[in-house]
Amino acid sequence: MRKIFDSFKRLGRGLGLAIAYALAGLFYFAILGPYSIVSRVAARDLLQQRPDPKAKTYWRRVRVSGTRSDRPF
Repeated sequence: MRKIFDSFKRLGRGLGLAIAYALAGLFYFAILGPYSIVSRVAARDLLQQRPDPKAKTYWRRVRVSGTRSDRPF
């Protein structure tokens, strides 16, 4: 009985691994791939990473509301 249980456990682990890789690949090719292609075609810069030759600096001012004790982090 123990050998049967161990065989099913090994089979389940292998099937779980195969399904995990299949779902990860499906997610990548069905969702992330087309999204990246559309973003590049639409020339969207969501992270604002493009260099601006006219900019003196890339630093941004941070607006702080309240005192430091109000916002410890």
